[in-house]
Amino acid sequence: MSGVRQTWRIEISGTVQGVGFRPFVHRTANALGLDGWVRNVDGHVVAAAAGPRDAPERFLARCRDEAPPLAVVGTVTVGRLDTTDPHGIAPGSGFVVLESTAGAATGPVRQVPADAAPCADCLREVLTPGDRRYRYPFINCTACGPRATVITGLPYDRACTTMGAFTLCTACAQEYADPADRRFHAEPLACPRCGPRISWWAPEAAYGGEEAMSAAADAVRGGAWWLSKGWAVISWCATPPTRPPWPPYGAVSVAPTSLLP
Repeated sequence: MSGVRQTWRIEISGTVQGVGFRPFVHRTANALGLDGWVRNVDGHVVAAAAGPRDAPERFLARCRDEAPPLAVVGTVTVGRLDTTDPHGIAPGSGFVVLESTAGAATGPVRQVPADAAPCADCLREVLTPGDRRYRYPFINCTACGPRATVITGLPYDRACTTMGAFTLCTACAQEYADPADRRFHAEPLACPRCGPRISWWAPEAAYGGEEAMSAAADAVRGGAWWLSKGWAVISWCATPPTRPPWPPYGAVSVAPTSLLP
């Protein structure tokens, strides 16, 4: 009976968008030789998998137990795929990532993922001279980077983030479309050529890139203080002898969360 083909429809709720869950499902299904698809539906993930009798069961177990580190799997609903579904699964058709839909998915309330600090792979790239993202402050992949601070709506796709205004360059587009790349469907994907860029604005001049970083460092060494806006927060930088009374103009009246020597 192991050759009997079974087809399942699986809906997974929880923190499963913006955490690399679709690429994970894609890799898992291909490793098991399954046909089918996965997509974001509203705030959940829906997949259809077809294969030998025990393969969909192993696929489901992996989706529950081996999810990406940033994912939190909540409710898992399993059923049969509707025979009228336009994305029916033919034997040997392979497993693909379909476009997201805003259609009604059943299950609990949608969960938006939190931002995540740079992963080890991104840190290695950002510190490696010659890498195309060397010292690029907006580096990210499916395992790290901004999420809640860039999301403007669900389902979680680039068009539903503030990064939708930045068109991917050829190199980034290749990473985004490559199932073997850790940036496969990484929605905030960017690089110095096509993504946000750091800039320094002062009354006397404006700079970009490395010149902006140097100007900021020189200003602090010279006794000045400045504010910077990143993905989500406004940072205030000053040396203690010249630190102005908290808070600086335009800031909310709260105490600083951290002070660096």
